[in-house]
Amino acid sequence: MMNETQIQLVKALAARSLELAGLLAEHQADHRGEILTHVFMGDVTRWLIRIASDSRRRSEVREMLEFLDAKFERGDEGVRELISVSFLENLPEVGEPGSDIVKRLGPHLANEMQRRGS
Repeated sequence: MMNETQIQLVKALAARSLELAGLLAEHQADHRGEILTHVFMGDVTRWLIRIASDSRRRSEVREMLEFLDAKFERGDEGVRELISVSFLENLPEVGEPGSDIVKRLGPHLANEMQRRGS
């Protein structure tokens, strides 16, 4: 079932980065023009983990994490579920490559990780 607020979130994320805009375009091409929000959020997660290891992109990562934190705080149930299930659950466990990103989460996302026991 399509959730309009989830689609709006995905489009807002893509609008914040040329790379994400390209990923979204590929995603839509692969899915006959549709946006599968949970699938795409997995792509966003992998992209953020990858760029988080590049010190030259620290501010970009910080801004994206702040954006997601704010959207999680203010979003409706669909947005919160999308971020929780398809972003936070896909982050690496402590000790795994890329797990440093977890320490950089904003307060609302960090609380959700703790609440989920992740």
